[in-house]
Amino acid sequence: MLISFRRRSIPSFPSSQDCADAQAGGNQEVRVPVSALHSFDAHDGEVNAVRFSPGSRLLATGGMDRRVKLWEVIGDKCEAKGSLTGSNAGITSIEFDSAGSYLLAASNDFASRIWTVDDYRLRHTLTGHSGKVLSAKFLLDNARIVSGSHDRTLKLWDLRNKVCK
Repeated sequence: MLISFRRRSIPSFPSSQDCADAQAGGNQEVRVPVSALHSFDAHDGEVNAVRFSPGSRLLATGGMDRRVKLWEVIGDKCEAKGSLTGSNAGITSIEFDSAGSYLLAASNDFASRIWTVDDYRLRHTLTGHSGKVLSAKFLLDNARIVSGSHDRTLKLWDLRNKVCK
């Protein structure tokens, strides 16, 4: 666990989507972090994105230094595992596929990139946006990706056929 928590009670009020007969004023217990257990310098510049792999064994971070870094989570600490390079501008978002084998990063250089996690190799560069790519996500089938850009467009990428639809 990377964060310690303290319990606090806060009032909760039912929303209009709850039943019409619900009464306001119940208490809910919420765990609120009170301190960080570990802090470390991760990038040479802003850190824009963080994402745990499925199973939380790895932590990926993306920054304005154009790198995605992988960290192994060991107890309350993170150990540097490797760096994924190839972007020509700052990283804006990162995403693991459902198996944790591939990592997708969106970038300010109008592209998204896919690396294999086990060997840190760049596998695909997806270009076609006319503005910085702000977000990119794998679809559940891991064969398609959707990316969103500052150019106000979404693009659906088919990795099997290597085309944008």
